[in-house]
Amino acid sequence: MGYTGLQPSFADGYVQEWNLTVQRQLGSSNSLEVSYMGSKGTHLINGATGNQASPSPDVNAPFQPRRPIPALFSETFDILSNGYANYHGLGITFRRNFAHGLAANVAYTWSHALDIASSSNLGSGNNGYYRSEDHQNWEYGNADIDQRHRLTAYYTWQLPFGHGRAFGSNASGWVDRVIGGWSHLGIWSWHTGNYFTPVIDNDFSNSGAPQARPDLTCNPNHGAPHTTTDWINTNCFALPARGTYGNGGRNIILGPGYFNTNLSLTKDFHFNEARYLQFRLEFFNTFNHPNFVGISGLTIFTQPVAPINQPQDTTLDFSQFGTVLNAFAPRQVQVALKFYF
Repeated sequence: MGYTGLQPSFADGYVQEWNLTVQRQLGSSNSLEVSYMGSKGTHLINGATGNQASPSPDVNAPFQPRRPIPALFSETFDILSNGYANYHGLGITFRRNFAHGLAANVAYTWSHALDIASSSNLGSGNNGYYRSEDHQNWEYGNADIDQRHRLTAYYTWQLPFGHGRAFGSNASGWVDRVIGGWSHLGIWSWHTGNYFTPVIDNDFSNSGAPQARPDLTCNPNHGAPHTTTDWINTNCFALPARGTYGNGGRNIILGPGYFNTNLSLTKDFHFNEARYLQFRLEFFNTFNHPNFVGISGLTIFTQPVAPINQPQDTTLDFSQFGTVLNAFAPRQVQVALKFYF
């Protein structure tokens, strides 16, 4: 039997935030903004499985004597306030206020979010969990939400056709109703992927570790094939020694990035000042770019841990490791009519 315990010195968590922004007007219609954003979380709530046995290279070593509380034949769940996180970001934004029928906004952000647990260790969507309750600081690394680079561009353009415009400025009647009043809107989004954690299926620490990791021999993102069946450079992983947790860190594998373009064409048919009909032709994911959802296969399969007096089979099975099985929606086209009154 086990129990759920609250850290005796449990403290209230808090977050500190700070920012600095500089803006500069460029001519009559344009502006440039550069900003720094930072934050720090302290005493954040965290959860951990306690009463974990100390590691041993001997798979036959008695388990209970190695627990902090040998009388308990199971793990405990401890509620802690030892979580911490920080974020630093640099943002650059160029704005063009509406002039000559065109308005635009381009924003780039470089940022880095780090923590020791992105979900209080209650089930991370990126597979990040700790190896040892006594060494949770080992898991300090990229947060689940970390996206290092992000670029977004937006523009709206009143097309220069029709009465009073550059082309067909003298148009009137049905001609103006056909060629005039058109607007074009575009939104472009790009960002790098999130980070994920590699694991192995056998506990080579022989400690009942909540998560077992491989050893890391190089950067698995360098030289990676980045295909849906083989996203990661598998040459960078090795079997950990018996009695060790594996040195592969949390959230070290960079997942798929994202690129999307939404375009629309609209036209207003005015009946009077208060009532008009709007035609909309909209393209979502206009160029049908494949955008994958994370990495589905993050487990490396290994042979069972051998007794200490026998050689260990170091074969690693990557057959389901680094697979990408899901994607966001393909291109969608929508035609709509809206009546405003």
